[in-house]
Amino acid sequence: MSFRKCLMCGKVWETFNEFLSDPDIKVNGYQAFLREPEKGLILFTHDREDCGTTVSFEPGRLIKYYDIPRYPESQFGTEACEGHCLVQTDLEACSQNCSMRWVRDLIQLLRNKQLPALQ
Repeated sequence: MSFRKCLMCGKVWETFNEFLSDPDIKVNGYQAFLREPEKGLILFTHDREDCGTTVSFEPGRLIKYYDIPRYPESQFGTEACEGHCLVQTDLEACSQNCSMRWVRDLIQLLRNKQLPALQ
């Protein structure tokens, strides 16, 4: 069973590493779900001339591939909150010890195409 198939052009990625290594895959957004960070959506574009579709994954599906620190408390709505999660196209890292930070850290790894050690 393959990791993912593009619904637009039919491209198949057998593994997560193959998907992330594909030069045509670009992280382009994040739709936050502030109460349950695992259930937001990280958005990828299959940036090929014959495609251009968006592929999404819940961060909870990808966290198993990376060892990223997690924090129990949300900083959303406080003075400390940097507001990154409120803007879908804001892919910048967050410096706060917030329950959403691990997703921001994950996004940085994905943007840099940092492959996990294990599959």
